[in-house]
Amino acid sequence: MYNIEIFSTDFMYKDSTTVNRCDYVNDYIVVSPTVIRAPQVKCDRGDYISMEDLSSRKKDWGYVCGIERTDDVTEISVMPFLGKMDVDVYKDREDLKHMTCERFLAELIRLAYAGDDVEQNIPGLEIIAETGTEGALLNLKDNVHNIYDVALAALKKYHITITFDIKVREKRVYAKIRRATEKCATVEADLSCVTDVSVNLVDTYEMVNKVTIYGSYQETHEKYGTVETVTYYLEPGGTVTMDPQERITPVVWTIKQIEINDDFEAEAWEVAYDTLYREEVDNNIELCVEKSGGMIDPAQFEVGQSVCVIYQGSQYATIYTGYEMSGDKAKMIFGAIRTEYTKKSRINRRLQNGN
Repeated sequence: MYNIEIFSTDFMYKDSTTVNRCDYVNDYIVVSPTVIRAPQVKCDRGDYISMEDLSSRKKDWGYVCGIERTDDVTEISVMPFLGKMDVDVYKDREDLKHMTCERFLAELIRLAYAGDDVEQNIPGLEIIAETGTEGALLNLKDNVHNIYDVALAALKKYHITITFDIKVREKRVYAKIRRATEKCATVEADLSCVTDVSVNLVDTYEMVNKVTIYGSYQETHEKYGTVETVTYYLEPGGTVTMDPQERITPVVWTIKQIEINDDFEAEAWEVAYDTLYREEVDNNIELCVEKSGGMIDPAQFEVGQSVCVIYQGSQYATIYTGYEMSGDKAKMIFGAIRTEYTKKSRINRRLQNGN
């Protein structure tokens, strides 16, 4: 059983109902709407909606992005709150060098939804950076940033997530930015409570393992006309270095050209790291589990948490990135690789958000 509650954006109660089944997807990598079928309820686009599993007391918040009504059923399209991050803001990318990654994300959200434009703001928004990750390298291309794209980069490299919670009585929307627990969870996919397993790995045979970077200075720089160059390599263990102790073969290389702002060494390293770094999220593992099984409880996992999945004698390093609730089953989603559906979903999401 699920309890559905609907509130306006100024936290006024509008309606509620109870449904036997609530199929809902919350995937950090592919943020897209889920359609919930409920008896006739009062709701409008933009309203906040909570879906609470009465057995586990787990509650998800989203917002209404579409409504279709028939005589006795309301079909509500619900977007996870993370969908509001698919917007662009302007902020000097150099600021990231002087603040934590979490604070940088907090500033982006503040610029979008807690600025001077009251009509654009999210009422009651409180942004909290709960952890602090120094020296983050996100390879920001310019000073215009899509918040969701930056959030994805922060998740993949540093396990940093943005989560939302609404406290109606407090009239607050909390955006919490934090690095996931460093504790690595172990999941045995061969347990009897796991009813289906899907493992998709990236073929690394033809992935780039060497990058040469050429840098030229801007006209205003005293070194204008000078070309700097450096080559970085990826070692089998995942280290990015200029002096590899062991090489990956076959050699797959690429060349990058950059315009140097000030420090070629630092700027080239960021490009090399972004080009060569292989993440533990470069896979897609899905486990379908029985919610009442007890041996694997999705509610005990934190998005962004490192996970070791053991299946048929093999171990797969990954991270937890989402879940799908469907009746008495829950699909746990790991890794950041998705199919072509990911690109289509991003386009559809932008259309849903009007962006």
